[in-house]
Amino acid sequence: MRKIIEEQNWPQIVVPFRREHVPWYSAEKFDAMVDVFRSSPWQWAQRVDADWEGITEGRVYTGFTEQNVVSRLPSGDVSIGIGIDHGTTAGHQAAVLIAWQGPRIWVIDEYVSEWGTEPREDAMAIMAMLTRAGLDPYDVVRAVGDTNLSGGFRCNDLIQDAIKDKMGRKAPPFRIRNADKSSGSVDFGMRVLNHAASRGDFMVLDSCTHTLDSMRNWLGGRAFGTVDAKLSHMADAIRYILADILRDVPIYARLRIS
Repeated sequence: MRKIIEEQNWPQIVVPFRREHVPWYSAEKFDAMVDVFRSSPWQWAQRVDADWEGITEGRVYTGFTEQNVVSRLPSGDVSIGIGIDHGTTAGHQAAVLIAWQGPRIWVIDEYVSEWGTEPREDAMAIMAMLTRAGLDPYDVVRAVGDTNLSGGFRCNDLIQDAIKDKMGRKAPPFRIRNADKSSGSVDFGMRVLNHAASRGDFMVLDSCTHTLDSMRNWLGGRAFGTVDAKLSHMADAIRYILADILRDVPIYARLRIS
């Protein structure tokens, strides 16, 4: 569209998102929308400044700082969850173990495959995470995984069934639900994660080095074989579970742009 307009020298009317340009919005509504856009630094140029292209300079999760890194586990009663991004290539399978209280979420352990793995191997790695944390698979309240298939079967099903078999049970101790893949879900999840980090609702244990690397350095790229793509798998695993937990919390629900 831009090429056509510029080649044919069509007149352009550019209206940035400013208070005076949307008088039908209340001041409160306008401020709330600006907050939403501020949580999407990679989209600000297009949505607020009305530029043709967004600017992707630097890392995606600018809301994440060293204030989000902690050395202690949360105290009190917490719920336990798992986020998973599947893959059969070394470094592509990633999972996080999280604890949460209300809207506050902590990454307390992680797993990244060192070689190409199958769902059964990934299931054992997830069980190892739980063991390290002194948890039982039945302690998991929520688990969310990507929608990949392996041999025609859902990876989520294969992992939960492998855990069931390892435990000698007839039913899995927890179900792994499919990650939200609806239109706009990726941007929404990234806005939620950025906003949660900037509000202090998202914390990472300092021993979770892969998670910290992803939060500090991911530029948003996914081209196969690149360092950025490798960082994206942990970012996705976190986004799946965090967005699933916070999507209905009012302050985060408003970050969805329909």
